[in-house]
Amino acid sequence: MIGLTIIFIILLYIYLVYRAIKYVVIKTGKKQYWIATLFIFILLPTWDVIIGKVYFNHLCQTEGGLKVYKNTQADGFLDKGAFLIKSDKVFPRDIENAKRFLDYGFIFYEVATTDGKFIHFSKDERGSVTYEVLEEPRSFYKYEYIYHKENSSILGIHSNTQFIKDIHEHEIIKHLSYYRIGWVAGLMDKYIGGVTSEACFQANTFTYKDNFKQKLLKGNFHE
Repeated sequence: MIGLTIIFIILLYIYLVYRAIKYVVIKTGKKQYWIATLFIFILLPTWDVIIGKVYFNHLCQTEGGLKVYKNTQADGFLDKGAFLIKSDKVFPRDIENAKRFLDYGFIFYEVATTDGKFIHFSKDERGSVTYEVLEEPRSFYKYEYIYHKENSSILGIHSNTQFIKDIHEHEIIKHLSYYRIGWVAGLMDKYIGGVTSEACFQANTFTYKDNFKQKLLKGNFHE
């Protein structure tokens, strides 16, 4: 269905271009005018492709990527990239999510809740995941994820940053990734969906949040 919609939009655009050029030819009879009209219609959906691509590559090479300021071996951390609705509503999926980190080797895993409290996950002596509600986190490190839309919206370039910070807000590790999608593709994605964007370091395992948290917090980011 998405493919048919895209084909329909392209055919409709071609038809509009034809009608516009025909109108210009009838009105002016001059070759340079209908060539200029064609050029304008070509630029409308593509003007940001070359400029955006050049600037996107520049940002990826000069600002993007992984920066490790300090190596660490954390026993656990506060995951501020994940939120529970309320401290009295912990679902099986939340326990399963915590289990992934605990199985990796962390002693505990903490998540903030929307009612201002914290869930502290750990394992009991039998190896089962258990949890308790805290007023304040016990973690010395925390993970944060920030989405930035304002980098260069006119060129369709956005970014996201993953941080690992200590309790004093000092950055331990930072991963900045840019991605872009043209304005035409952006509109199609907004109203139709299914359009993917081009991203820096897409093949880098650090862009996957769980790997970022697990490997870097355990000090084996070089794996």
